[in-house]
Amino acid sequence: MRTLKGKKSTWLDVLSPNEEDLKKIKKLGKFHPIILKELLTPSAHTRIDQYPDYLFLVVHIPVFDEETRTSRKAEIDLLITKNLVITVHYEALEQIDTFFSELAKSSEMSKELLDVESFSLVHAFFERVIHFSIRQLRHIEEKLTLVTQDVFSKHGDEFLKSIFIIKMDILDYHLIVHPQKELFKDLTSIGSDFWGEKSRAYLRDLQSENQPIHSNLESFLKIIESLETTNAQLVNTETNIIIRKFTVGAFLFSFSFFFIFIQSVPFIARLTLASAWHFWISFIVVHLFIVVLAFSLKKRKIFK
Repeated sequence: MRTLKGKKSTWLDVLSPNEEDLKKIKKLGKFHPIILKELLTPSAHTRIDQYPDYLFLVVHIPVFDEETRTSRKAEIDLLITKNLVITVHYEALEQIDTFFSELAKSSEMSKELLDVESFSLVHAFFERVIHFSIRQLRHIEEKLTLVTQDVFSKHGDEFLKSIFIIKMDILDYHLIVHPQKELFKDLTSIGSDFWGEKSRAYLRDLQSENQPIHSNLESFLKIIESLETTNAQLVNTETNIIIRKFTVGAFLFSFSFFFIFIQSVPFIARLTLASAWHFWISFIVVHLFIVVLAFSLKKRKIFK
């Protein structure tokens, strides 16, 4: 548990709270016991609740997992009064640690955010969270760039697997951040009522700041779906070319089999098998015809 105090506002940050932490938090405001109990374990859904003296928020944010190379969900809970912001999280989060450290070191930033009502700190806090989430989108963008460059040189099962992994990453990220759209919309309405009209501009700014995340995700999803379609078309084209080659090849070789077959016809056999020269002349004529036909088909780009 760590604290930063200003003239009007205080920020209390709690990592993995226990019962002792809850007792300390209980002394700081008129928080309902059920709400305090919820702080002990992560919640399944994003939410924002308004009470007479405080707001309670549950926010899920994307965190890049170095091992899986995809995004996973992390949670931040907030208890907010007009002069106090309590953040609760269940793992160390870079965006919180960095912001807390900067605020502790900068007297100018502390004066700007802690010497006024808590809406200013809430705005700055969520601004950092949003910017960090946008930064986290880069790993998806980098993957998309690489796979786009390979679309014409590497396709098939391996390429399809790469597309599937990126698509799942985009969808996982979307599931995490999608509820934030409604959260910030509700926060603008509820927060303006809680802090007054002076806070509305700050809270609306969070809605605007959050919008690029959703716009980028929609663009990324369209790109990956286009790549998926392009890959399928390329695979189909290659399959059709192979089938056409086998079909034309089978057609050409059928003349050889036909030549062998007609040897069983007595009349033909008497002509072609009368002597070795008759046979080889017939053989050369038939296969010369096959070569000329193959060349003609290749010239017309029917057979490559």
